[in-house]
Amino acid sequence: MESGVEMVKQDCILFDLDGTLLDTGDLIRASFEYTFAKEMGEPVPWEQLHKFWGRPLLDQMRLFADSPEKAQRMLEVYREHNARYHDELAKITPGAKETLKALKEAGKTIAVVTSKSVSMAKRGVKLFGLDQYLDALVGAEDTQRHKPDPAPVLLALEKLGKSPEEAIMVGDSPYDIEAGLRAGTVTAGLEWTIFPKESFDGREPHRWLKALSDLVYS
Repeated sequence: MESGVEMVKQDCILFDLDGTLLDTGDLIRASFEYTFAKEMGEPVPWEQLHKFWGRPLLDQMRLFADSPEKAQRMLEVYREHNARYHDELAKITPGAKETLKALKEAGKTIAVVTSKSVSMAKRGVKLFGLDQYLDALVGAEDTQRHKPDPAPVLLALEKLGKSPEEAIMVGDSPYDIEAGLRAGTVTAGLEWTIFPKESFDGREPHRWLKALSDLVYS
C-alpha cells in the first residue's frame, strides 16, 4: 500500500462477505455440485445459477426444485456439505485483513451485510481473524427481505447508528450494489467479480475497486 493518498471519505463501510472479503468460490461450487448430484441427479446449470449468486440459498434452490419440500431438502444438503468443507476450501480475499485493520485504525465503523446464514458468516470472519474489526454483522435470518432489497443495509446502519449518507456499500454482485443504491449509500463494486458487467446495467456502482486496499489508498 502506498501512503499519502486520501482514504475513503465515508465513516461507515459495509461489506458483502462471499466474493468480497472471502473467496468462497471453490466451496460454493463444490457444495452446489454435491447437492445437484445427490438430489437432482444432474449437473448444476451454472449459466442459470450464476445469475442468482448473492441471493439467499433457499431462493436459489426454489429455482430448480419442483416443490417447497424439495427446495428445503436441497438447502439442507448444501448446508451440510458447505459446513463440512468450509474451513478447508474457504480463502480470504487478498488484502482483506490489512484493509479492515487500516480502516479500523482510522476510526471507521465496519459491518458485514450478507445473504449467508449468521452462523456461517460468523464462522468465516472468525476463521480469518476478521471478526475483531467488525462492529456489526447482518445475515440472512436478520431480515425478511434480502438483497437487492435495501432492508439488510438499512438494518446494518441502524445497528451502527449511522445514516446512509455516511456509508459506502462494497460488494461483488449487482444485488449488493442495488441494495446500497436503494438504501441511499455510496456504492463500490469489485472489478474481479464473477458477474458480467452487463448484469450491473441500471445499477452501476459509484466506483469500481481494483483491490480492497483502494478503500484505504484510492
